[in-house]
Amino acid sequence: MEKVQFTTHALVDKLARQLGCDPAQNPAYIAELRNESDKTGERGIGIVLSKIGRRCGGNSHILKDMFDRVQATNPVDVEPIIRIVCKVICDDDGLQDFIESAPTRLPRAAVARPAPTYQPTTAPPVNVDELLVTLGQKVGENDDQAHAAKDRATARDLLGCPDWLGQRSHLTADFPITTEPAPVPTVSIGSLPLEVQDAALTDDFLYLMIGVEGRYIRIIPRAPGDLRSIGNAADFSMDFSVDPSLRDLAKKMLPLAVYYSNVSHFTDGKNLFGDGLVRQAVAAGMRALLKEYLVVVAQLETRYAAGSLSLQTMWFYIQPCLATLEAMSSIAVDVVNRDLKGGALLSLLHDHVIGQLNDATAAEIALHLAQLASVPYFDMLEQWIYRGVVDDSYGEFMVQEDTSINRDKSVKEYNDAYWEKRYTVNNQHVPSFLAAMSDKILHTGKYLNVIRESGRSPQYPDAAAIMYQTRGRAYASVIDNTFAYSSASLLTLLNTDLRLMDQLLSIKSYFCMSKGDFFSHFIDTAHTDLSLHVSAIDPSRITALLELALRDSSASGDPFKDSLKFQLSPKTLVSDLLCIMHVRQDYQGNDQGFVSPESFALGAGDGMGVTDNMTGLEAFAFDYEVKWPVSLVISRSSRKRYELLFRHLFKCRLTERVLTNTWLDDQYYKEIIQLSDASRVAAFALRQRMLNFVQSLQYYSMFEVIEPTWHTMVKELAAASTIDDVLASHDRYLAACLKGCMLTNVSTLKTLSKLLTICDLFGNSKVVAGKGNGTLATAKTFDQNIAKFSEKFNVQMHTLLTTMTTVAATAPEQQMSNMVARLDFNGFYREEVAKYNAATTAAQTRQEEREQPLGDLSASVDHPHAAEAPPAPREV
Repeated sequence: MEKVQFTTHALVDKLARQLGCDPAQNPAYIAELRNESDKTGERGIGIVLSKIGRRCGGNSHILKDMFDRVQATNPVDVEPIIRIVCKVICDDDGLQDFIESAPTRLPRAAVARPAPTYQPTTAPPVNVDELLVTLGQKVGENDDQAHAAKDRATARDLLGCPDWLGQRSHLTADFPITTEPAPVPTVSIGSLPLEVQDAALTDDFLYLMIGVEGRYIRIIPRAPGDLRSIGNAADFSMDFSVDPSLRDLAKKMLPLAVYYSNVSHFTDGKNLFGDGLVRQAVAAGMRALLKEYLVVVAQLETRYAAGSLSLQTMWFYIQPCLATLEAMSSIAVDVVNRDLKGGALLSLLHDHVIGQLNDATAAEIALHLAQLASVPYFDMLEQWIYRGVVDDSYGEFMVQEDTSINRDKSVKEYNDAYWEKRYTVNNQHVPSFLAAMSDKILHTGKYLNVIRESGRSPQYPDAAAIMYQTRGRAYASVIDNTFAYSSASLLTLLNTDLRLMDQLLSIKSYFCMSKGDFFSHFIDTAHTDLSLHVSAIDPSRITALLELALRDSSASGDPFKDSLKFQLSPKTLVSDLLCIMHVRQDYQGNDQGFVSPESFALGAGDGMGVTDNMTGLEAFAFDYEVKWPVSLVISRSSRKRYELLFRHLFKCRLTERVLTNTWLDDQYYKEIIQLSDASRVAAFALRQRMLNFVQSLQYYSMFEVIEPTWHTMVKELAAASTIDDVLASHDRYLAACLKGCMLTNVSTLKTLSKLLTICDLFGNSKVVAGKGNGTLATAKTFDQNIAKFSEKFNVQMHTLLTTMTTVAATAPEQQMSNMVARLDFNGFYREEVAKYNAATTAAQTRQEEREQPLGDLSASVDHPHAAEAPPAPREV
């Protein structure tokens, strides 16, 4: 009874000290705890823990549960578990600071003494895994979100790695880590007979073969974690008095101990949690081979005990073991020195298999380890190519997943980040025997993953286990079959279930104005509202008018008409295009290297910059809603290019509408202003040239660029075998449309913008007639305005034709040559520009003679009510 009471009191003192209550400073409290434990018998410690638990924040039930699990064991084992419990559940800051600052147990120094004897207890050991689960549940109750975010590495860091090798130097299969000098034998081996020397060295080698030092062959102290170089016997010291013949034979046998040390060191310490499944599989394979090796050692020890084993005989028997351990040691040293895991480790093993063809034993060992190591890696590969799932908890698979990129971003961002960067190939972990098929493996899993993200469960019907083969083409048939299945499944989903071609045709009909009656109906009803300032437009009214036009036109039969929306862009078409040409947007949507569009402005009225006075007609654009996985093909970037095409055609159509309505205004003003026949003919001819230009530009864009390119894309999509072919064909289609419509060349884009702006200004009859302040200008002013507009239009037309001719000559674009021939079929613009250049030269000559500056021609056109001035020179 006294012994039990003493043990209980000692445990109470230990718990109190561990929880920050010093018995010397709190004698009354400790005495109270001891009395409670004595009065209540076996439940006394539970009461003590409850009292101490209340000081720890009310978690006494956790302490009580912990004590119930360890009460049958040695009380010394309570200390480290109490540390873990207090570290996790304590709410008292002072107590936790005390626990953190408490000194850890010092490692015991390794001394040369007989192996210690252990006294095992009959009580069951503590189940640490169950205790950790309990603690994990407790932490999860306090913060579920934090617990869900923690990974396995965090859990390992929380508990820390045990320092058993530091505290117990002999708890390893390798030679003990020690810095103490080896004890000197009392008897020199050289003084013994030759037979006794042979027996002594044989006995030492039996110990050296299992990682234990001998009496006459000692290990040289080394730093922890340092592997010996292969075949280097200098790590051992031998008594110099030994017989020379035995010494030479012993030196030949010492590499076996070095190889065993390298392999044991690898299997003990290089297969931890973060090393990955492949390295753990290699360590497990080496550990299994070491068991067979230890069987050989046991057989040799039996022969030695029977007196039939000498050093020479042992040298004969260990020859197979020497080759096996040498091969294993070579692999272990390479893995540790290069810190390999995953696919990189498989590449190393494969190189050993291929490079050891002359050494049958080394090749067989490498092949055996490669087959074992490939099992977890091929499990991940099968999950990827059969189901489209990345099951890689340790970052050792060839396909890496970026979880920060989700499919919702493919609808919002102007890039293809989800398809391009969500799953990528990690070249570091691509095995050398799969390097030629890495892209196909990546796309196979990506196709299946898209199907899975669409709510379906793809499963390759002919799935079979993949085994390691020395020839890389042995995997080709499996990967080719899965690739064909995944690509066909995804194309079937897009083309049949989701009707990809119908959606593309629907987008083309709206953005490329294929349905003319729908557009005419919409612009007739919404023109008044869209003529207002952007801030004054009612979006709900525009939406209602758009829906009305969709249901009262040929678009009513389109099953995807509800996906059509509208938006008001904050930039003009030209400034938007220039920003796209000079802005590189990364996958997160951040602008890099932004170039302000204002720097490209060419002056007032040319539409080149961002303005706060934009009307709805200038900012109006269509938008289109798409769902997953069609958003992979019709991505946000693709819809942006469709939007640019639409705004270009929309601008041309509005300009044509303005020029067409100008004829009615001309009929009104010619009755008020006394105009000559020559003036009316000049105005009519200029309006007709402008109208011919705008209509030719529309015809060229729609029927010579968009339609032929569309038919080419349809043929390519019909022959596409993978979704990558579909994406590439669709991208080529949009790129060709933008390039053919002259929206990707800066100089041509600026010239087109100037021409359309001149046409818009001319279409404003008030500007042409010179109306202002309630009065009309004279016929002379009318003639001057017509002449200025004609001159500016002719110069810009000649610039456009020159640029188009140059582009058509350097690129095989027959459509652009047709456009040049259609606009200047009789050489009119060449003659007019020649006359203009001659007049400009004469004007410059007169200017130099008079030394008087002339007015700005552009100011006269942009501000028609300004004072009349002679024409200023304009750069062509």
